Amino acid sequence: HTSLETFCFQMMIDRTLQQNIIHYFDLLKRGKYLLLCPVIVSLIIGCTVAFKLPPVYRSEAKIFYIEAQIPEWAKLGFINIYLEAMLLFIEAMAFSGDQAVTAIKELDLYPELIDKIPMADILAHMKENYKSKPLYTQVPGTGSKATEIITGFEFYFEHRDPVKAFQVANILATNFV
Repeated sequence: HTSLETFCFQMMIDRTLQQNIIHYFDLLKRGKYLLLCPVIVSLIIGCTVAFKLPPVYRSEAKIFYIEAQIPEWAKLGFINIYLEAMLLFIEAMAFSGDQAVTAIKELDLYPELIDKIPMADILAHMKENYKSKPLYTQVPGTGSKATEIITGFEFYFEHRDPVKAFQVANILATNFV
């Protein structure tokens, strides 16, 4: 008696499922233009924007700290704070007025901006194209805890000209070292 009820219930579910599937296909047939038109328009707009935007090239570098350069007192627990502060100090020196202005003029980085806007704004634009982040490594700590220490940092510089992006990244890496 229960197997017959189960069979009837299963047949009712199957029939409902088939009706739902037929209903969805019917809906797709009737509304295909409502679905296809936005997709096609989005693809056309996306491709147009992608091909109209100027290319931007990124030159990346990684710099690792040598253990001998890290003072012994910093290894106790202040190593990350010390190295983050060192990175900020080095970046501030690399983007100081004289060195950055010299690089901008030597490499002719922003010829469309020079003599049109103040050099401070050009330096700000250059800093917008630069990003850095520390590199972490896990080392065994006390007990079962592993701690992360900074072992270096990576940075990149973006520009429309790949050669200039490379040259600026090279100058910055040299200044950092």
